Amino acid sequence: MPDIDKLTQGYDATEDRLFVDVRLGDGVARRLWLTQRLSGVLVHHLCRWLDEQLALTASGHHDTRLHRFEQQAAAAALSPERAVEPGQQPVLVHSVDLDRGEQAVRITFLAAGARPGDGPQMTLDAVRLRQWLGILRGLYDTAGWYTDVWPQWLGADRKADAAGLPLHLH
Repeated sequence: MPDIDKLTQGYDATEDRLFVDVRLGDGVARRLWLTQRLSGVLVHHLCRWLDEQLALTASGHHDTRLHRFEQQAAAAALSPERAVEPGQQPVLVHSVDLDRGEQAVRITFLAAGARPGDGPQMTLDAVRLRQWLGILRGLYDTAGWYTDVWPQWLGADRKADAAGLPLHLH
């Protein structure tokens, strides 16, 4: 399967799912649907890779303040582009393969019954991954989804008490 050349993300309230409209290297467009459950698992693993990456590049130092600085720098470097048109045959993503390298992470989206390596894939360095995760985090707010899967440096502490712990209101 060709690499993802460009993508646009959004939330569809009717489906209660995130969509990722992708344009593949061969020019074909596809719409990938991501459930909240799968997205949460993916976010966990990608944020852990960023934590490990920051520890490597910052001589073992990777606290929340440094993550926030890196996240803000990545967001500032993001420039708006024209959206990718949705593909004709939407695909519900059932699983994701992650290849976590030292400099980048490759994400392969797999539909039911797909073999590893058969789905569309994208390779993101730390900056591009932070940009992508920042957009996903905003979509979680739009969807009204549970946000405890997100680390504090990506906005999990928006409703925090003075000690910095998330508030759980009943």
